[in-house]
Amino acid sequence: MTLLLPAMIGGHVAAIGLGPVWCCALTALAWVGGLCLPGRSWRLPAWAVALGSLLPGMALVQGDAARLDRFGVDAVLTGTVLRAEPAASPRMIELLVSDAGSVAPVPRKVRLNLFAPLEIAPGERWQLDVRMRPPRGPANPGSGDPERNLFRAGIDAQGYVRVEGSSRLAEARHRVRVGDLRRAGSKRIAELAPHAGGRHLRALLLGDRSALTSADWALLAATGTTHLLVVSGLHVGMVAAVVLYLTTMFGLRTYSQLLATLVVLGAAGAYALVTGFELPARRAWIMLAVGALLLTGQRVSHPALALAWAAVAVLLFDPMAPLSGGFWLSFLAVAALLLVIAGRRRGSVLGLRGFVLAQLTVSTLLLVPLAVLFGRTPLLAPLVNLVAIPVVAMGLLPAGLLALVAATVGLPGGQAALTLIALGLDMALRWLAALPDASLALGPAASWALPLAVAGAALVWAPWPPQLRALGACVLLGLLPPRVDAPAYGAFRLHLFDVGQGKAALVETRHHRLLYDTGPAFGQDSDAGVRIVVPALRAMAVRRLDRVLISHDHADHSGGLDSVRAAFPGAEVSAPTPIAGAGLCHAGQHWEWDGVRFDVLLPKPGEAGDPRLFNRHSCVLRVRSGDRAVLLPGDIDVFAERRLAAALAPKDVVVAAHHGSRTSSGRALVRFTQPRFVWIPAGCPSPFGHPHDTVVERWQASGASVHGTGAGGMLSWDSSNPESMRFERRHRHRFWSWRAADGVDAAACGRSGVDVGTDRPSTRWRWR
Repeated sequence: MTLLLPAMIGGHVAAIGLGPVWCCALTALAWVGGLCLPGRSWRLPAWAVALGSLLPGMALVQGDAARLDRFGVDAVLTGTVLRAEPAASPRMIELLVSDAGSVAPVPRKVRLNLFAPLEIAPGERWQLDVRMRPPRGPANPGSGDPERNLFRAGIDAQGYVRVEGSSRLAEARHRVRVGDLRRAGSKRIAELAPHAGGRHLRALLLGDRSALTSADWALLAATGTTHLLVVSGLHVGMVAAVVLYLTTMFGLRTYSQLLATLVVLGAAGAYALVTGFELPARRAWIMLAVGALLLTGQRVSHPALALAWAAVAVLLFDPMAPLSGGFWLSFLAVAALLLVIAGRRRGSVLGLRGFVLAQLTVSTLLLVPLAVLFGRTPLLAPLVNLVAIPVVAMGLLPAGLLALVAATVGLPGGQAALTLIALGLDMALRWLAALPDASLALGPAASWALPLAVAGAALVWAPWPPQLRALGACVLLGLLPPRVDAPAYGAFRLHLFDVGQGKAALVETRHHRLLYDTGPAFGQDSDAGVRIVVPALRAMAVRRLDRVLISHDHADHSGGLDSVRAAFPGAEVSAPTPIAGAGLCHAGQHWEWDGVRFDVLLPKPGEAGDPRLFNRHSCVLRVRSGDRAVLLPGDIDVFAERRLAAALAPKDVVVAAHHGSRTSSGRALVRFTQPRFVWIPAGCPSPFGHPHDTVVERWQASGASVHGTGAGGMLSWDSSNPESMRFERRHRHRFWSWRAADGVDAAACGRSGVDVGTDRPSTRWRWR
């Protein structure tokens, strides 16, 4: 059994890593090996690998076959509403589809945006008139992999609801659900504590994160405390610990250890259900239940074997769990705790000393994995969590739950206690916000070095000979230096972020950074700055922005400015029209950084400001070094392009004006610039039909290679290697990723309603 469990887990993980085609080959080879290999000691592990790969293989094949691979698919879907987020703008709903009309393949689960005030609640059955597209997300460093998350959640299509053809078929069944208890408790906290501490308390106690703002998430990520406000293993474990203490105090454990274990598991499970029983809490409860029952019944000889059984149970309930970073972090954290306990005297792992040792072990072991998964890891997180974890686990969580129950049933002092706890949490968050944002960003090599980093950290804290621990420290320190890959003197780099229907570009020289536009605003409390640009800059090891140049003050170009300013308060901001705290940019301005010259070509001084000509009066920036040059023209039209003719010269890269609109990229601009690459920043699909076919054909006829952020993700170019460019989407492509069909890169996300690309060839079983 000691060998069979790792073989089964390894087969499961290998199937997930190989994808829907090669996992079938793995299963077949393992079964053949079980039949042909000599000796039972070889056959049984082979069969374990085959058995482990069978369930995820089936899930992968089903998920791959059900995903939509066409844009602009109109359909009338019938199904049950699984989720409806009332606080989102637009509202987000998830529909479990039972009928999709003539659409093939039939998507299993669809995530839809609802822009109209249509009342939809979970549990109801609806017929919805929708327009769908493939499940895809922006591809930028530092923002994770949204397409992997969509595949892992079983989302086969995205889209929006058209109210005119939608109707409710059946009301939700009238019964008391745990979701009703959660909503009632959240509403009670919101009434008593409407300030920032209240919305954080709702997340801490009940997992209700609907009121958290983008700034809240950015603060939690910067301090490494996100796990404290997402109901996870910590919360479930602390509820179990409190109930375990009560069962010991009242003698239940002495009477029956099995009965006490069942009471503890029941209490922890009830709490997980009330908080939504989402993936982290579900995984934690399964791990807790399997481990506790096995150890209580003395069915395993070592806690590590119980951990292996827990992994098998989690994988059985959730075959796609290995696609979640939290799965690996959870088991690595528990393994780190077992590492602290193993081989040490009982007294050395109890009390304050044991807690500090455990926290340092977990933090060190997860340092590199966190940096690889999220692009960076906060260096202050271990110190912050040394204080925050005991305060939350032993103070705020139990006291908050008791106060919430007291306030709900009307006990004296319950409301006051809940308000005071929320105020205390608000003060703690203000203290966190005052901490410096120090983080570690690792380069691409960290991905392949991940197992080596974990092994090195394990050697450091294992109770083994000092020589081995010193070796582990050397291995870990060798992997921790942050990425330093600035351009050489006289060279520069251009990055165009994938921000949807908007623009944000970064120009890097040896010691300076300029951000051209900041991307669009997505809603009242969300923008490309906090969601895409700032995380990408952090992941690219950008510690300081010297200048932010706004081409013009339209929401798709300046929507993320406030978030960028908050993250980089020292950046100088300029725009063609007055913006609070910003200077004016106009033709004639120029400067030089590290041997690279920057010139503002338009608008002329004093001519910007007419709201009818905002696009025409965009700040046009030229960056050049020697024979290498790029042009960032904002949203200027053909009339402004003609005015630039005298100042234009051949360029290596031109970012197409106005997202590839037919009112821009006129013949004069094309003829005078003759670029090697043309980049088009546009949504996927673009609500305005960008880029226009005429524009794409005009650039291609001039010999330019045309690419769009919708199809390629973040686009990068280096003046020291002008013949090539980098596509973020191609770099990270996996079987769950969307990819434009060959030959339609620039226009792949052009017009909503046109079938323009797929991440799979015409036959789904073609070998890639």
